[in-house]
Amino acid sequence: MQGSQLSAEQECRLAAIACVVHAKDAVRSMTLLNDRYSRGTKSVPSSWDLVAAVRGKKVPVQLRRDGQEFVASFESGEELR
Repeated sequence: MQGSQLSAEQECRLAAIACVVHAKDAVRSMTLLNDRYSRGTKSVPSSWDLVAAVRGKKVPVQLRRDGQEFVASFESGEELR
């Protein structure tokens, strides 16, 4: 993506996608570890405070689960589902 300029909205969307992929992977890992053979159970978090790097810029993202969906919130107040 060198040479292209991303708008602030595109940066937020890209950061949200990266954070959702990370969170889904974490939830899947915790679910697999919490099978009936494990000794301890870990609770799956319902929210994450993450920072995504988009073209060298750090974008703070607050991610929360809303049922089966993820909602990403940004410092600007914008929310993406």
